[in-house]
Amino acid sequence: MSMKIKFLEGIKFNIFNLIGTKVLQFVTGLILARLLLPEIFGQYQYTMTAIGFYIIIFSQNFSPAIIQSKTDLKKLLDTTFTVNILLNFLQLLLIFLTIGPAAKFFFKNPDITILVRIMSLVLFLKSFGIVESIFLKNMQFQVSFWVSIAEQVMISATSIILALLGFGVYSLIISSLMGVLINLVVLYSIIPVFPFFRLDREVLRELFHFSWPLYLLSFSVW
Repeated sequence: MSMKIKFLEGIKFNIFNLIGTKVLQFVTGLILARLLLPEIFGQYQYTMTAIGFYIIIFSQNFSPAIIQSKTDLKKLLDTTFTVNILLNFLQLLLIFLTIGPAAKFFFKNPDITILVRIMSLVLFLKSFGIVESIFLKNMQFQVSFWVSIAEQVMISATSIILALLGFGVYSLIISSLMGVLINLVVLYSIIPVFPFFRLDREVLRELFHFSWPLYLLSFSVW
């Protein structure tokens, strides 16, 4: 398959992905609006606002480095995977240690603490999804499409079922957790190369040289 055809395939699947996920999110939102009180959505928004501060501190996006680098894929994947997990583990620890006082001081609502801690677990699990970059590097855009759709379907189904069962704001939180889990199950069942915990100095230097400008850009935008 020529590069031009692969490029057009990528655009097609990106459009399908965008439309598919937006439609699912819209329909799910309409249903949940009938099942959940406005206060519940307010709690969820508080939770996402609180965790957004932590995200920006550790928001290193290494996917572009994997996609564009010419370095040996195994070394690159292992190093990127290791660094990504370590950074997100530090983020997890920071959230668990500081969110209690922060929730009481900024939001005057200590109930936000447990919600943010659950969402921090979601973020930590998401860091294992760095392996999806392999498929983007190989221009296998259909894989990312189906993984994304599977995740959104799981989120939609779980949130609606839990809302019907009376879980309130936890229907939104737990559905995110289930979405990440199905994402990882699908990814790790089909990836051609499994990552391991290993650091290569040369790859590490290249990784941060590539990623720091993107980090500063995302920080300035935030």
